[in-house]
Amino acid sequence: MKTSGLDACIEVALAILYAVGWVLLFFSDLRLLLLRWRMRHRLRTSRRELKTLSRPVRYVRDLLGASFRRAPDERIVFAAIGSTFALVLLVMHRNYTLLVSVALSAIIAVMPVLFLILKLELQRKKGSREGLPLLSELYRHYWSNHKNIYEAIEGVLAGSGEYPVFRKLLTTLLLQLRSAGSATEIREAVRRFSFSAGTMWGKMLGVCIRTAAEKGVDVSAGLRDISDQLTEAHKRVHERDRLNSEAVRMTVLLIPFLYAATLWMAVRYLGLSTSTLVRNQIATPEGLLFLTLGLMLFIGNLAALELLRNQKIDY
Repeated sequence: MKTSGLDACIEVALAILYAVGWVLLFFSDLRLLLLRWRMRHRLRTSRRELKTLSRPVRYVRDLLGASFRRAPDERIVFAAIGSTFALVLLVMHRNYTLLVSVALSAIIAVMPVLFLILKLELQRKKGSREGLPLLSELYRHYWSNHKNIYEAIEGVLAGSGEYPVFRKLLTTLLLQLRSAGSATEIREAVRRFSFSAGTMWGKMLGVCIRTAAEKGVDVSAGLRDISDQLTEAHKRVHERDRLNSEAVRMTVLLIPFLYAATLWMAVRYLGLSTSTLVRNQIATPEGLLFLTLGLMLFIGNLAALELLRNQKIDY
């Protein structure tokens, strides 16, 4: 019995050694199979998530990704919005009607999201003015690195060009492209990049980067075409800025002058005393209403002109 037990132990040990030998011999192949299985599982999960995401949820996810380096989960944001809406509605309903309470609660609840949207739009406008130097630098590095888009982006990031917005976007994009394991992940990374850029030339740049990274196609003609289009856009923007600057100066100087001239004409030709004119303008409900309305229109006009002056450079 001792001999049979010893034989069994020897057989088990030999089987273990045999299995370990096979594992060591084919370790690299087994490791590749495991990595491939994990990658397929991750891709299947990501495809399922992309298919099931609704448009508002995807927009909030992209907005958070463009606003934060480590974006929080969009479910936390929606939970915070819902909680804020319910709490504010509970407080507002004590003093206002249900319709007014719902409207005010909705505005207050989505205010942080609106702030992030405004911040993103300002970032897009600032980044749109970085296109021409960025494209020139990227095109130069693309040729000097034998049309390797990864090394071209690394060369742009290693340079000292003045494009802070797109430097951050390209850094994030390059990290995602380096870690992408399939064409689907490359397209998703480029889609987020295009969303953060928010311009037509940014989307076209994303298409060039995706094509070069995914298929290795020469995109130098596309980069050159984007650069030419941006050159024309810069010419139009300079002319537009000149006209808008003249409009702003006319508004700032002419409107107060016309208002003061109207008051002077009322005193001079209508026979109104200065005290009566001031009292009618400020102390009466009608005069105060028209004065407030005029100031609001004046400020709104300045805000509209400022928005026109700071439009995106795009085509």
